[in-house]
Amino acid sequence: MKKITLVITILMLICIATNVYATETIDAFSIEAQTDSNDVSKEQKQVTIDIYLRNYQGDGTLGYEGKLEYDKDIFESVTITASDEWDKVVYDTTTGKFVSTTIEAKTDTKIAQIILSLKENVNAETTQVGITDLIISDGTIEDTLDKSITYTFLNNVKQEENLSKSEEETEVKLPNIEVDTTTKEEETIKENKEENDEETPKQLTVESVQKNSTDETKAQTTIPQTGTSMFGTIIIVAILVLGIIGYIKYRSIELK
Repeated sequence: MKKITLVITILMLICIATNVYATETIDAFSIEAQTDSNDVSKEQKQVTIDIYLRNYQGDGTLGYEGKLEYDKDIFESVTITASDEWDKVVYDTTTGKFVSTTIEAKTDTKIAQIILSLKENVNAETTQVGITDLIISDGTIEDTLDKSITYTFLNNVKQEENLSKSEEETEVKLPNIEVDTTTKEEETIKENKEENDEETPKQLTVESVQKNSTDETKAQTTIPQTGTSMFGTIIIVAILVLGIIGYIKYRSIELK
């Protein structure tokens, strides 16, 4: 009788241990978060984070809740959507918490997608988006995820300013070279002129002019008119006639 009781007790312990091990094995699961790229281009308008369920073998009943943390000076809005098998995500923009449930959970499937819209002209070089205290559970077993994703902004406004400044600093500046085309002879003349100018400084002499002085270049008396009257012309003609007559008589006397 004692042997039968001992055997039954051992079998019960084995069954209990087997059931606990099977439950933990079947219901074991994990979650992970991935982003499309950690580099953000200048033209990019948003970043995307996908949450996946891994290694799930349960009956499909699951739920999750978590908190999203991000810089509101860089991102202007957030949208969280669930896959077809999950209920609509409830998201509180004030606290950043989000929740969803399902009865059709499947392994290796995307359970949620987070889209963060970027503001224009971002000046930051990097930023972080955190998914904290993300708990997924079937009521018995749960898994917790804390993940921080770092994004690097390529060719943002600040980087472009720094790049432009760096290019200006590294730009090779050629000295201004003045070409002197003056010949040797011209140079000698120039030097002699400069020496003469230094030895004999120019003096400006101002002579005073007396107001009452007489200008020698002007006639002191009235200049007579150059024209002749008719009376003067007659006298000159008469003199010429008398001279001719006298000269003829003088020649006539000599000839006799």
